Amino acid sequence: MVNNARILVVDDEYDNLYLIHDMLVPQGYEVSLASAGEDALEIARTEFLDGVLLDINMPGMDGFEVLEKLKTDDSTRFVPVVMVTGQGDIAHRIKALELGADDFLTKPVDCMELSARVRSLVKVKAYHDHLVNHQRELEKEVDKRTSELRLATEKLREAHTNLKHASL
Repeated sequence: MVNNARILVVDDEYDNLYLIHDMLVPQGYEVSLASAGEDALEIARTEFLDGVLLDINMPGMDGFEVLEKLKTDDSTRFVPVVMVTGQGDIAHRIKALELGADDFLTKPVDCMELSARVRSLVKVKAYHDHLVNHQRELEKEVDKRTSELRLATEKLREAHTNLKHASL
């Protein structure tokens, strides 16, 4: 159950971009593509995203730098990021996880594994968004009840003052 989840795919190799695009679109995902880190950050700032598939090795700004910027920006901090790379060594995995990556895939990407990981991360993002919205609703309710309590307290003070004056 994808419900039009939006995924950003970032890779400097167009074949990889369109391969992943063609794997995800038939499953109901809306897919945005970026071939450079700077473009990815711009898309992430302007579009609501449910997940990012991010290549590590890119010219200019590499995937680690993009990841670090995504995870330190308040507007994108909780967007799940899956690092996708042809280099599957443990040092890259550890660095990606330490910078805030949520998962890791090695190229060539298996369609079934990609699908399962993206589906899982989209679900986690949906739960996060639900909790954030629920927290906002609760905060509004607390504010409303606090205002009502203040008003009731003020009315009680006025009634108490009136009773004191009436008893004199």
